Amino acid sequence: MADPVFPGDGQTRFLLGLIGPAISASVGVFARHAQLVLDGGRWSWRRLMLEVPGIAGIAIASSGAAQWLHLGPASTSAIAAVAAWLGPKAVLTLVERRFGAKVVD
Repeated sequence: MADPVFPGDGQTRFLLGLIGPAISASVGVFARHAQLVLDGGRWSWRRLMLEVPGIAGIAIASSGAAQWLHLGPASTSAIAAVAAWLGPKAVLTLVERRFGAKVVD
């Protein structure tokens, strides 16, 4: 399946290309928060709103990772959803274990 071609300049194409990964990352965040509630935690809109910048970052990072690995749009969305479901701390731990470098103090 070929990658979609978006009209417009580079910035417009970049932003339109992030719609799918952003939606997938949102689904992953909702799934993680639902799991926290099922495990006995409290639902909090404030906590969920704090995740919005993370959703944008996960969408950009997953898009870059998928392009680096030469994957298609479906794989980009899958990477975004899984990374958002795991959460930023788990993703950083996986990177630290894989590459043996400390990402954050």
